[in-house]
Amino acid sequence: VKLLETEAARSHMLYLGWSHSDPHFGLIFGQMLSRLDENLRAGYAALFDVTPAEAEELRRRHIRVVDLPPGPNKNAQLATWLTGLQT
Repeated sequence: VKLLETEAARSHMLYLGWSHSDPHFGLIFGQMLSRLDENLRAGYAALFDVTPAEAEELRRRHIRVVDLPPGPNKNAQLATWLTGLQT
């Protein structure tokens, strides 16, 4: 958790492969948020089918949502989006 706190305080993080409703993530992230508060840099989460309520909850946690459009192959869409970050 200390390593994550250090990185969250000095870097913008990209959250991939987790569920914001995962209790383990919520526990760890909650600890980081309570300790760092204003020093927590904004993070980003690439997600599909995000509801407005979910997006608002993530914004409250300093996580900006990249709402990817739904489609037949989410893995391919995510790979394309990630590849586009390099250019």
